[in-house]
Amino acid sequence: MTAKNEMLGQCYLFVIAINNYKNVQQLTAPLQSAQDITQILISKYNFAEENILSLCDDEATRDNILYYLREFSTGLKEQDSLIIFYSGHGVIDEWTDEGYWLPVDATEESLGKWVSNYEIKKYVDHCRARHVLVICDSFFHGNFLSSQQEKRNIDDDMLTKWYVEQSRQVIYSGKTPSAEFNNHSAFTDAVLEALVDNKQSKLIASTLHLNVCTLLADKDKPYPYFYTFAQNQNGEYFFFLSVDSYKDLVTSQQINNTMQEIGDIEKKIGDIEQTELARIKSHIDDVGGNRAQEEVDNVIKIFKEKEKVESQLLELREIKNKLHKENSKRLERIANQKIDDVQKRLTLEIEKYNLFISSELCNEDIKDKAWGLVIRQCPEWWEAENVKSHDIEMLMLPPDERKSKNLHGLISEKGFKFTQQETYTCGDIAFAIDEFEHEKTGLIFALIPGGSFVMGGERYDWEKPMRSVTIRSFLISKFIISQEVWQQIMGDNPSFFKGDKRPVDSVSWDVCMEFCKKNDLELPSESQWEYAARGGSGHEYYWGNKMDQDYCWYGDNSGGQTHNIAEKKPNAYGLHDMLGNVWEWCLDTWHPNYEKAPQGDEAWIDDEFPSTRVIRGGSYYYIADFCRCAYRGRIASNRGNRFSSFRVVKNLF
Repeated sequence: MTAKNEMLGQCYLFVIAINNYKNVQQLTAPLQSAQDITQILISKYNFAEENILSLCDDEATRDNILYYLREFSTGLKEQDSLIIFYSGHGVIDEWTDEGYWLPVDATEESLGKWVSNYEIKKYVDHCRARHVLVICDSFFHGNFLSSQQEKRNIDDDMLTKWYVEQSRQVIYSGKTPSAEFNNHSAFTDAVLEALVDNKQSKLIASTLHLNVCTLLADKDKPYPYFYTFAQNQNGEYFFFLSVDSYKDLVTSQQINNTMQEIGDIEKKIGDIEQTELARIKSHIDDVGGNRAQEEVDNVIKIFKEKEKVESQLLELREIKNKLHKENSKRLERIANQKIDDVQKRLTLEIEKYNLFISSELCNEDIKDKAWGLVIRQCPEWWEAENVKSHDIEMLMLPPDERKSKNLHGLISEKGFKFTQQETYTCGDIAFAIDEFEHEKTGLIFALIPGGSFVMGGERYDWEKPMRSVTIRSFLISKFIISQEVWQQIMGDNPSFFKGDKRPVDSVSWDVCMEFCKKNDLELPSESQWEYAARGGSGHEYYWGNKMDQDYCWYGDNSGGQTHNIAEKKPNAYGLHDMLGNVWEWCLDTWHPNYEKAPQGDEAWIDDEFPSTRVIRGGSYYYIADFCRCAYRGRIASNRGNRFSSFRVVKNLF
């Protein structure tokens, strides 16, 4: 085999794991431990499957163990690395002070069938590989072992030196493995956790040992032992992250750095608002009061200073939004890569599964066990346990797609018919949205995908504090309720501005609730409304940070009246007129701010202002600032005016 990188060489793994001993007590942890150690080294580090040899149960005889130790010892190249992982019975001969591993056919009396740790040392010493690490979930003992100094404050020069020098190291538990955590021994579980959580592109064995000690201390378990095979060996075994894992690590670090930058910007914004703008405001107030005779030039200077600070705030907010987008794209790339990796692994496992169940000897019990083996290859986040047994098509789908497919069935049961999937683009955001017709009313609804977003704004107290809110998937009408639809269902038309295609206006919250009850629909909660209005955007408006008349009817372009629905461009969820044209009722009672607000999609209803309800979105009559996604208004629930209307939702959960 040729090395993938001539400087680093190749990484080899020799696994020996025994559960089913023939003559001594059987164990339960080794095979699962071996499988999981192998998997993490393949998926996260530079281990190719063709460079891994496993001797499990019946294969793990003394002859086989020594034969393959010799093969590894003579067959590797100088730049290669080798890990020997052993999980099984071990003993220490108190008379000779020598450690032994017990092969599968060992007996307690026949020392000749044991594998001496000195024999292992002999092959490790003569191995051509530069670095060899023994990870032993058992006993490993001999007077050839030397303690190794703890290494801290490591720099690149030290790493280079340790990599060039030869290393022969061993980390071992010093006890017989028993299943305690996740079907592993405490030792192997800690080793796995340390390898999984590792964020260093170059992890040395000494650091691995320290991390394992920390994890075992948290579990109130004894520390493992760590030695070198000779005093003059100062090198270190290196775990190198694979290319994909390294990219994930770099991306994760970029995300953390970006979030730190966003945090700094938000702090700067807060400082400016609380100090600079407050100072300027006090100057302006002073000019209008005690210094009424202030020269006009000085007044103009103060207002220009205010404009400069507000411009700086706008620039900082745009930078913050740009950073949020960069992070979203990075996270999406990571998610897509993880999905690809799982699907590739599943494709191979399902090929084996299909071959296995096609056998004439396969019965239902065996088929179920084979399916269970496929499920075990899926990470927890794949939610494979929720897939119906033997449903290969659904198992191959990522969890979100699987949920979407299941959602369609649920939506159908609630009286909706799928019509189409349409892709909508707004700015640099695009979504493929499933659309449904409500069979009772004929209204068209968009299926809004669940997710989390930052709700609220920074301009007014009633938009604060901004907070993260999680929304479940739900249906919302693509359009405001028109006068035509209202008249068909309610039998009247209370609107001030008449027109079948215009929004119904002059409707109170109370009568909107009557409309909903007639049709088994609901008003949106405030969090649902803002999530739907933003359409995946973090901007002031769903198209950007400045008013764009292609998207919105408001005070400057409406001519002082409502307009036909859907004359303006939609957001990325395909929703029209979410901002402008008419205010839209929400289910929530009014609260003066978001202190103690729920962090889910439920409506926030209490007795503080029971007869005052929230309206959102601005209208044809109001300034652009009132049409921002975060802006909130309120009206008494029994009042309707020419500015107010509504759209409806259907909750699925």
